[in-house]
Amino acid sequence: SAGPWCKDDWREHAQQLRALQEELGITANQAHAPFPSSLGEEAFDTMIRKWILRSMEAAAVMGVRNIVVHPMQHLPYRKNEKALFDMNVEFYRNLIPYCEKFGIRVCAENMWQYDEKCGHIIDSVCSRPEEFCALLDAVNSPWIVGCLDIGHCALVGQDPAEFIRAM
Repeated sequence: SAGPWCKDDWREHAQQLRALQEELGITANQAHAPFPSSLGEEAFDTMIRKWILRSMEAAAVMGVRNIVVHPMQHLPYRKNEKALFDMNVEFYRNLIPYCEKFGIRVCAENMWQYDEKCGHIIDSVCSRPEEFCALLDAVNSPWIVGCLDIGHCALVGQDPAEFIRAM
């Protein structure tokens, strides 16, 4: 059976969770949207966008003010850095009206990819501090912020402390 977020009464479920949080005196500070954010296939990309927007709204109903939304990274990173960068600036800018509507900030996240040819993990979108900062600067909205996953830093050989200082 489908989970509660896939059913027509998902808003009621979110409201019940919000009430339970309030009853228990807890706050949900951050949520995570479904991923991957794209596969480069129209049918999937349309469907996942719907689920990302639903997760943003559901999180907002529960009082969450920040939701992690992975950048699009369906292309191999090597030789597609600029295309992925530009694609993600547009992707995150297109989420801003929903952020404003729901009152929730979207947190872009530093990512990694697995290179099948070489057999190891490599950089991906926002895996380097200069690219992550440049992306956030290019989007230029208080609604789109960064979520630094220090585990992802370790996977691509980035020093988390240096990354934090850069951000």
